[in-house]
Amino acid sequence: MPAGKIAFIKQGSASNVNASVASMLAQTFPEHRVDVIDTGDWRDTIAYKPLNRLCVYKEFARLILSRRKPARDYLPLTRYYYDHFRRSLIGYLTLEKYAFTFQTESHFDASVPGLPHFVYTPYVNRANLQQPGFDRRDLMPPSWIDLERRIFRNAARVFTFSRYVSRCIVEEYGCPVEKVVCVGVGGNARPELEETADPARYARRHIVFVGRIWEQKGGPTLAEAFKRVLTVHSDARLTIVGCSPSLDVPNCHVVGKVTLGETNQYYREGSIFCMPTTLEAFGISFIEAMSHQLPVIGTSIGAMPDFIEEGRNGYLVRPFDVETLAARLIELLGDPDRCRTMGVRSRELVRERFNWKQVGATIRHHIDGYRNGEQYEDTAASR
Repeated sequence: MPAGKIAFIKQGSASNVNASVASMLAQTFPEHRVDVIDTGDWRDTIAYKPLNRLCVYKEFARLILSRRKPARDYLPLTRYYYDHFRRSLIGYLTLEKYAFTFQTESHFDASVPGLPHFVYTPYVNRANLQQPGFDRRDLMPPSWIDLERRIFRNAARVFTFSRYVSRCIVEEYGCPVEKVVCVGVGGNARPELEETADPARYARRHIVFVGRIWEQKGGPTLAEAFKRVLTVHSDARLTIVGCSPSLDVPNCHVVGKVTLGETNQYYREGSIFCMPTTLEAFGISFIEAMSHQLPVIGTSIGAMPDFIEEGRNGYLVRPFDVETLAARLIELLGDPDRCRTMGVRSRELVRERFNWKQVGATIRHHIDGYRNGEQYEDTAASR
């Protein structure tokens, strides 16, 4: 591929993923310079125009009247915003000569006519319907679903974090199956993969939870399950990182929000990672825990079946199933050797598939193939 520049268009940090993606693109395409374009400032300029405010109440009246969210949350989601934002992006991107453009998430359309454009997204709105923690009253109106559909139509390829999102884009949005490719994702808080875990940690009966939204991430289910764990393993501990729920549970330590770097220490000290989430775009904290050689317990929804191999590196339980979750935790906390074996398999999976080097290699394969006019065999249907 001739040397040139890549435009990487993002909005904010996206839970630290965008910094990892920018680094991945730079390492994957060393012959190109990566221009990172954060469109956050443009967002407010367009969103607060008087006409856009009127469009919010026209397009999102049902959601606003039901008080699901405040009206301001819908300002960057109107047709008016979509069209003006796209025109602004096209004007900006045509000032330079790019080899291709690459955007994360599907909130906007950064495609430029005549220029190869690629989308990398963890979720789409209609994928929420498959998750038990989603309130159907929060589903976006048909006007927004149509805009999402346009984003995928204008992309040369749509890369996804998980197979279930790939299937949804094909089945719910009518995107051609050959256009959608599940490439996975890497972790953000990650150690060197050659780092050796302390074998003694698996006998400490220490459960670690990392998540920002306690209820959505299944925190109440975990708290109830942990109370049952204590009746068998009275010395078990639970550490909650990323949020600050008010709990009255013995041996439970609420850490709250910490930096990305500090999160690594809690993974290192754990025996098991557990997050019984009920609504999840992907669950990158699982990949981070796996890279730290932890067995993982999650729920059988969304992307988790992609990286939790039942009985090999962890377990999948049904959402809200306190009894089964407690049983799995009790089983693993009582068997340090099994925890260690599962932790080894977790790290093997990260080395094989869920790391930014591998994600980048897969993305490059498909981008190079598209630009060379090749046909794809590895599609969303086959992954």
